Amino acid sequence: MGRRRGRHYSDLGFMLLGDIIERVSGRSLDRYVAESLYGPLGLRSTTFVPKQHGFTDFAATEQGNGYERHMVYDSTFGYRYRGDPTAWNGWRQYVLNGETDDGNSWYANGGIAGHAGLFSTAADLRVLIDLLLAHGKTGGRQYIRPDVIDRFFTRDRYQNFLGWMSPNDLPEGSFSHTGFTGTYVLGVPKYGLSIVLLTNRQNMGADARGYFPDVGPLDTAVVHAIVVAAEAEARPVAPQGGYGVLTRGARVRVLAPAAGVPWPAEGVVDSLSADTVFFRHLSEPPVLRRLPRVALPLASITGLEVPIIGTPSRVDRALKGGLWGVAVYTVLAGAIIVHESFTCKGPDCFGEGMAWIGLVGGIPFAVGIGATVGFALPIAHWYPVPIPVRQP
Repeated sequence: MGRRRGRHYSDLGFMLLGDIIERVSGRSLDRYVAESLYGPLGLRSTTFVPKQHGFTDFAATEQGNGYERHMVYDSTFGYRYRGDPTAWNGWRQYVLNGETDDGNSWYANGGIAGHAGLFSTAADLRVLIDLLLAHGKTGGRQYIRPDVIDRFFTRDRYQNFLGWMSPNDLPEGSFSHTGFTGTYVLGVPKYGLSIVLLTNRQNMGADARGYFPDVGPLDTAVVHAIVVAAEAEARPVAPQGGYGVLTRGARVRVLAPAAGVPWPAEGVVDSLSADTVFFRHLSEPPVLRRLPRVALPLASITGLEVPIIGTPSRVDRALKGGLWGVAVYTVLAGAIIVHESFTCKGPDCFGEGMAWIGLVGGIPFAVGIGATVGFALPIAHWYPVPIPVRQP
């Protein structure tokens, strides 16, 4: 019998890995990963045969194993089965709920196998992808040796990783894997992204040809949207130098003492000529605020800044939160004072758990602690732009 080489999708490798783990560790596969990895990582929803562990809430998949039955009974379906399909007839006929969809895992291994049978949630899977991105270390503990992870994420001659796909349309080093029921995970080391997309493509049934819906385009669209956003966020924020930032509609802050703008004034660029920039509604000085269009000679500009909108710092949030908290507390305390001034029957009384309300010299008085409310709204930071030096 001749030998042929090539790359073919197969579960046999992972089946063998599961068996090797059991032989080396002396424990069942599910017990080993639970005690050595999932438990220490704090994963509470990742397990094999989840019904045996008290879980009851699942995403039901297909009606029995219709797809796999089709694989062995129909030679035109794309799979070559040389055995007698009628020799065994133990196919599940009910809706699969909390049971692995994979027949090899369920019928031959009781739902515990190296290639299929694991149940989890997006939150737990994210922890596992994060662990790979961190080279196997988290919480001060090394769960997987870095050289092992590097070996798995080294491309073979078919441009794939060990057990992982290497998407060629994503940043270098990205690794992904799909699942038959509609699951998808992706790690993007360049941006530290762990993406988990769990869809259910089987529950509505197969089409007339026997195939389930293709969720690949959905996976691609979601992933590309996230990666594009990550690329934009990671892009250097320093704008281009010189007057190149003075484009129509750009918001800038300008300093032009020689043109009557002695301190930074905010404005929106209307247009730009060879030696003049025209602003709409320049904020300073006050005499210019009423003018819809202000011309500034480029030669008069000594300072130029552009805004960078970003997440406020903790100090910004604390200050804003403190001010809002004082305002909210003042309003609420004032309302309670008014209420208590009409209902208080003794020398003092309590204002609905918020403040001590009393009458001091016949005047309503409140003492209490108001919780500050922070509003994490984006704020503008200004970035200086180098001004070209004009040669005399």
